[in-house]
Amino acid sequence: AVNPFEASRSKRVKHEVHNRPTSQQTSQQSALAKSLQKRQAFLKNSLDSQKRANSFVDRRIGEYNSVMTQDEQMMARLVKERSRRSKRAQKYSLQEEEEEELTHK
Repeated sequence: AVNPFEASRSKRVKHEVHNRPTSQQTSQQSALAKSLQKRQAFLKNSLDSQKRANSFVDRRIGEYNSVMTQDEQMMARLVKERSRRSKRAQKYSLQEEEEEELTHK
């Protein structure tokens, strides 16, 4: 399915020059067809690997650290959980740590 308007036409050389390289056989594939082929190859690879669901990242604290004992792992996880909880609670806290003086009564 080659579009005749996109096909490269072989033109007759007006002046023959001895040291100029000439292409005897030019590709009949147009630039559009080449770009489409390149795009399809790229998209095929990305679509094949897109919906892979058999891998996950293990983000457990100290899971692969052989230096940490099990108690240290549990303590680190507890500290992380408590710090998250306190950050959430601080966000909506109505009490201010430092009371500012009012300028008007």
